Amino acid sequence: PIHQSKEMTLPYKCVVVIVATIISLMMSFISSATAQTAYERSALMNLYDSMGGPSWTYSAGWGDDNVVDICTWAGISCSRTEPKHVTWITLSHNNLRGTIPESISNLTQLGYLLLSNNFITYPLPTFPPSLRSLTLSYNLLSGPLPSSWLVDTNLDTIYFEGNAITGNLPLEYPATLGLLNLANNQLNGNLNSLAKLPLMYELFLENNDFT
Repeated sequence: PIHQSKEMTLPYKCVVVIVATIISLMMSFISSATAQTAYERSALMNLYDSMGGPSWTYSAGWGDDNVVDICTWAGISCSRTEPKHVTWITLSHNNLRGTIPESISNLTQLGYLLLSNNFITYPLPTFPPSLRSLTLSYNLLSGPLPSSWLVDTNLDTIYFEGNAITGNLPLEYPATLGLLNLANNQLNGNLNSLAKLPLMYELFLENNDFT
């Protein structure tokens, strides 16, 4: 009887170890996802606080401690798989004011940032490498277009139409750039730097002062 009890105990112990391991992995996954959500929530709240959030036209969920899921906030879309990450921010025509905070770079899965028709000014922050499309048309960007941040991005579409951008075109661009919209600004000089963009498929430069 004692020998039989030992034989029964061994597989039971194996099951216990397996179940404990699974639970540990699940708890670790949940903890990691919760930490990431808190990190991204902090980055979004910094955007809200620094760009006049209380005066936004649409701000449902933002700054509301009762709305835990940041993916339900106005203008926010997230990845479908867990752990969810912010992938889109769409806050055009929303009365955003001032500069985009550097904390935007903490949204490491952000692919699309659409902020046209607001009151956004320079300087521009460092954007996360994940960003593919940046829309800042019809804002208050005034002065030369800084090229330093452009080179270090993976952007394939840039919409900066309808600002007050002046000076020459940047000498360097992301190698991934396919669409560039700088129409309705105050740019001048030549277009030589654009010849270095093999993936460019669409270009808008009307209503500037190019030679």
